[in-house]
Amino acid sequence: IDLVQGEIERFGDCYRLDCESADCQGPLAVLQRLVEDASEFASGLERSLVEALQAAWRLLEYFGEQRGSMPTGGWTEDAYASVERLFVTIREFTVSFEDTWREVVEHP
Repeated sequence: IDLVQGEIERFGDCYRLDCESADCQGPLAVLQRLVEDASEFASGLERSLVEALQAAWRLLEYFGEQRGSMPTGGWTEDAYASVERLFVTIREFTVSFEDTWREVVEHP
């Protein structure tokens, strides 16, 4: 996003077109729209990541790992590692459960 914005600021005049019609969009308008859309998309992803990390932290608290209050401002490597361990454990449990269930179904 920053690279495209820098391109617009530095070379905006090179991208301008003299259009006769009102609906003519030159490369500069397209680049500006690209920056706006990419910024909006990045903000949405950032919000989703924060929500997912908060949910993961609540799961950690629920399952008994006493980690203190939820990190604010920035997550440490230790906090990320705790969340990762939680999801690895959940994945291992579901794979094991699926294998066990398959065995029960195949050998009643």
